[in-house]
Amino acid sequence: MKRTIKTRLLLSIALIVAAVSAVQSWISINTLRSTTAEAIEHEMRDAGHSLSNYINSWLGIRADMLSANLTLLAAGENADREMLVTKNAGDFLSVYAGFSDGTIAWGISLNPGLQITIRVPALGIRMR
Repeated sequence: MKRTIKTRLLLSIALIVAAVSAVQSWISINTLRSTTAEAIEHEMRDAGHSLSNYINSWLGIRADMLSANLTLLAAGENADREMLVTKNAGDFLSVYAGFSDGTIAWGISLNPGLQITIRVPALGIRMR
């Protein structure tokens, strides 16, 4: 093949176009990678915040349910009924209550319709 000016010019232009295309492709790939990584991090952070807010709200609602019956449980008036209402309303597995006389009451549900409350005296164990 003769090396004419036309051939050299076409070869130079082809090499320049190939080099520019390669650089643009490399820049596009790196930009896409960083943008994708940032988007994923942002979505994960948002999902974490949403889950955290949900858990916080869920715990707050259950704490409010327990606090609502605090005065009735402290008075000892129909504590079994109040524990059952709190247990069912909060969808708890069990509800515990400690009394000033040292007794502890907890509800045990052997089946959904049966509520048994057992009171046992405190053991006098102190944690340090």
